[in-house]
Amino acid sequence: MKTKEYILLLFILITPWMGAVAQHDIQLSQKGFNRIVYNPAATGQSNSVDMHLLARQQWNGFPDAPSTQVVNVGNYFDKLRFGMALTVINDELGAQQYQNVKLKYAYHAWLSPSSYLSFGAGAGFMAKSFNQGELIYDQDNDPAANINESSIVADFDFGLEYNTRRFTLGVSATHLTNSTDKLDLFQVPRHYYGYASYDINLSHIITFTPMVSVNHVQELWLYEFTGMAGYNNQFWTGMAYRLDEAYVFLAKARLLPWLQLGYSYDMDAGKLRSFSGTSHEIMLIGNINKKDINRKTPRFFD
Repeated sequence: MKTKEYILLLFILITPWMGAVAQHDIQLSQKGFNRIVYNPAATGQSNSVDMHLLARQQWNGFPDAPSTQVVNVGNYFDKLRFGMALTVINDELGAQQYQNVKLKYAYHAWLSPSSYLSFGAGAGFMAKSFNQGELIYDQDNDPAANINESSIVADFDFGLEYNTRRFTLGVSATHLTNSTDKLDLFQVPRHYYGYASYDINLSHIITFTPMVSVNHVQELWLYEFTGMAGYNNQFWTGMAYRLDEAYVFLAKARLLPWLQLGYSYDMDAGKLRSFSGTSHEIMLIGNINKKDINRKTPRFFD
């Protein structure tokens, strides 16, 4: 089967399950370490300059399968008591390409020395292009095969996140100016996210963190349940289950005091499990320590 035929088959299989809507937000398996992608309120939540690099290859074994790259760079400004970050997303699926660039802002309202509420907003643009020449046509001289469509639009997000030393609760909405009506190929529908996690200290060096998250878009509800165990703040491993979609194996290690490496491996559990293969995701987290800076704000929990 030719490459273009693979992509056409995938579109046919996916369309009924997705309700024939426009492209959805990217799906990350290591979302617990990349909450800022879905919620701007997670911006600037440490005493360091944070940098995240992530690459995801989905449906391994299929030519032109979904491929995603994410870059996050964020900082907390002590004197002003807010965080800012730049998020860049590149996503490719066959003939379709998608880029999302946003500047994100979060104000942290400290409710007590051990809890704070973050208000976050994101603003930027989405760029989408679709090269119809990558598709298969009945007639080789079909005029549509020479059309390369593209669109750039403004894009906005909003979110809230509540944090204590052990508990995190967040809600957000992405693509605020978009509705779920009259969608087309170049419009990403509005998404709603919710998640919660709790750190359990099993000993002075071992922790366990259960997390639950939900994503709602149009008629779809996507649920995910995760459990991560950590050892001495150096190694983490766990599993996640996206309901009726995938089983995920997760691992993360601190290579250097300022550098962490994360990896996830997905096995499809949904309707495409016989066709889609596995997915891989690798992540680098860098932290530039600012411990020598004199702060007037309470210390973050990490």
